[in-house]
Amino acid sequence: MKVSKKITVSGLVQGVGFRPFIWRIARENQITGWVKNSLAGVEILAEGKEHQIAQFIKTIKKDKPPLAIIEKISVTQAKKIYNFETFEIIESYRDKEGVLIVPADLPVCEDCLKELYDKEDRRFRYPFINCTNCGPRFTIIEKLPYDRINTSMQEFPLCPECYEEYKNPENRRFHAEPVACSACGPQLFLYDTEKNLIAQDDKAIYRVYKLLKEGKILALKSLGGYHLAVDPLNPQAVLHLRQRKRREAKPFALMVRDLVSAKKYVLLTKAEEKLLTSKIRPIVLCRRKKSSKIAREVSPDNNYLGIMLPYTPLHYLIMEHFDALIMTSANLTEEPIVYQDEEAFIKLKGIADFILTNNRPILRPVDDSVAMIHKNKPVIIRRARGLAPLPVKVSGIREGILALGGQLKNSFALTKKDYVYLSQYFGDLDNLLSRRSYLKGIEDFCNFFEFTPKIVAFDLHPGYFTSTLAEEKYPKLQKIPIQHHKAHLAAVVAEKRISPPFMGVIFDGTGYGEDGMIWGGEFFVALTDEKYERIAHLKYFPLLDGDDAVKKPWKSALSLIATTGVDLSENISKWEVAADELELAINRLSRQTLYTSSIGRLFDGVSALLGLKTIISYEGQAAVLLETRAQKEETGRYDFNIIDKFPYEIDYKPLILEILEDKRKGTAIEVISGKFHNTVVEMIVAVAEIVKKSYGIEKILFAGGVFQNRILLQKAFKRLQSLNFKPVVSEYVPVNDQGIALGQVYIANKLIRE
Repeated sequence: MKVSKKITVSGLVQGVGFRPFIWRIARENQITGWVKNSLAGVEILAEGKEHQIAQFIKTIKKDKPPLAIIEKISVTQAKKIYNFETFEIIESYRDKEGVLIVPADLPVCEDCLKELYDKEDRRFRYPFINCTNCGPRFTIIEKLPYDRINTSMQEFPLCPECYEEYKNPENRRFHAEPVACSACGPQLFLYDTEKNLIAQDDKAIYRVYKLLKEGKILALKSLGGYHLAVDPLNPQAVLHLRQRKRREAKPFALMVRDLVSAKKYVLLTKAEEKLLTSKIRPIVLCRRKKSSKIAREVSPDNNYLGIMLPYTPLHYLIMEHFDALIMTSANLTEEPIVYQDEEAFIKLKGIADFILTNNRPILRPVDDSVAMIHKNKPVIIRRARGLAPLPVKVSGIREGILALGGQLKNSFALTKKDYVYLSQYFGDLDNLLSRRSYLKGIEDFCNFFEFTPKIVAFDLHPGYFTSTLAEEKYPKLQKIPIQHHKAHLAAVVAEKRISPPFMGVIFDGTGYGEDGMIWGGEFFVALTDEKYERIAHLKYFPLLDGDDAVKKPWKSALSLIATTGVDLSENISKWEVAADELELAINRLSRQTLYTSSIGRLFDGVSALLGLKTIISYEGQAAVLLETRAQKEETGRYDFNIIDKFPYEIDYKPLILEILEDKRKGTAIEVISGKFHNTVVEMIVAVAEIVKKSYGIEKILFAGGVFQNRILLQKAFKRLQSLNFKPVVSEYVPVNDQGIALGQVYIANKLIRE
């Protein structure tokens, strides 16, 4: 007996070849009816015998396309039997039901690469080749559902051959929305900075080879914005890029041709290889080989290189003549990535020598994602291309929450049903251009997801741009300020689906505390999911001149030394700081009213104390140098005290005194740094043991930017595991401030429910 059923498949099911897959298996199972995209995901009306439909649904689950992620399959009885004669793919429509997971941008697939290099193929060397399994998604979608007319490809009418592929369910390019060829699709143009056309298409690529070999700086339009490309084996060219980009020392990312090329410059683990070749195609931080010929100027402060593989056809064509190229975001330091063509000719004129662009519009800027490997698993440092806007599923999340994130490494988040949609990376909101980009991003997401905020969550810090924005832009909405470090902790809880009881260790640089001080070395206990109790912290020390101490680590060093009571003049005499500036700073110390418990500032202070970096040119530079110089094999440690009151305080004074003594004796910086890292690990262990004794807690959650320090993270995990604790760190939500929007949503949802 024939039955008729409506089947809705939700999850990542658009832009991944799901409809042609359904079309094929429906015909194999003698099912008639139709399939279409909607805002609920993919909808199917299937008619056939009961056992045929049962087998059909089983096949959907078992043989789904490799890129698809099925969150839910719902099946209901249709209103009537329609007696369809065939099974067809029909046009999408817009509705208000369900939640759609929007596909992130995907790297070019192996099938397209074969065609790219096949002289007999009509897309031979076409730099915009793609199919259902690869290519741009998020960066070209204007609105949902994901159909060509709703993308920036609507400007390119399909030629007869591409149209035939696009309409054929048996073709790999069936409804591949960016599908095109050289006859009907985007084209490549090489200009000088005066906008004089130098070359087009393949001739432009050959000219680029030559220019890069000559040491020129090229701006290249990529998937989510422009890159700046330079030969990393040419130190002078790298220095020119640093000078023009105003980027004194922060590392540049590298693109390598393939894994063979990568192994010339870095040591690769199997886990790093897997991450490099994944669909995310992030920049992966890998240990530099001593024999590497990459110019030291590429990454002067540390022993790691950030490398990525090509992810667009254009990248593959350009990398044909290079093992590696610098491929860094095209912008001035701290400004948003340039992604619009007219803007490129204005903003990049003083940086690039030539601009390689194309006429396919990028609808939203997306940087490259950045990651490292810990315990054979990824730890995402920057969540952008390949991950944005993929959501985190959090059961019970109320719809309508907008979380504004923090001030640094900003991302925002919004909620629909059981999903938290995390935006791409917007960077630091300290300048006007970043703020404009961020505000445009919020507007874009609200339109894109047809989202109207009802509740606004934001950082407790009254001086953050996001805090001011919450009050000014959303005056009539319910607003919930969230303490910074609790949001860090909640982000791990939400991503990893952790149930209490647990302890959170949150180490970062700056976060406004509930007592008005600047927190950053925090320990929380959660016995229930509703309350995070601050059980311990690093003992407060003066935050001399507030945020200026972040840029000048010598001020943190001065504060730390002063609190020990030792002779200041003896320990600061060799600092590269003007004598009058030091004298004024010492005088201000006695009047200082702002204090911090920041482990980030502790790292900065120790780095400056050892003479590694007294003034930084990028965030975290002093701490990076301290980590780089640490002797991993060192087993010694320094002393510290736990002050027995509530919350417990970790007294760092013995640590500073012993470091000063080691320095006086001429102990190697590598040894001192190694012992310092071990001491911070033991601080964690000491509090963990107190918490275990008092509450029986074994789960220890890590968050905060300080845990991007590999030595600290690895040693802390190893030490805690040896004592039968269960340490946890997030994977696909950044451990740094980019992750706090998820935590803000999670806590706000709990507070609303209360």
